[in-house]
Amino acid sequence: MASEAFTLAEQFFSGAHGGDRNVAKAVLHPEAVIEPAGGCPFSGTYVGPNAVLELGAKIDEGYTIVWSDEGLHDAGEFAVKRVTVTFTSKTNGRSATTRGMVIVWAKDGKIIRLDGFHKNSRLFDELVGDAP
Repeated sequence: MASEAFTLAEQFFSGAHGGDRNVAKAVLHPEAVIEPAGGCPFSGTYVGPNAVLELGAKIDEGYTIVWSDEGLHDAGEFAVKRVTVTFTSKTNGRSATTRGMVIVWAKDGKIIRLDGFHKNSRLFDELVGDAP
């Protein structure tokens, strides 16, 4: 049987990657914390169900994103989503791709925390042209 974290993560990513952030919002705990990977223009700590909408809006301001799903893994206490993500700058059209993961924890039937990580620490430098 799938863990609570796994089931909620399936619902969250179905909405978030499927273009319906309200579906993703519905499975977030009132005290949910979302922390995207560091080094991003939208890095930070987002709290509460509206956080997914706020984060999505910040990303949409500057980038289009293509997600390639590499699987969702049930680790019992938490779930791990593996992805390949391509960001394309709306300013200059440059694209950069990285692999990453999001760790998802649940509490009281809702997602309480999402932590994002990516492998390319220079990703956003590449998009603005500062990378070697």
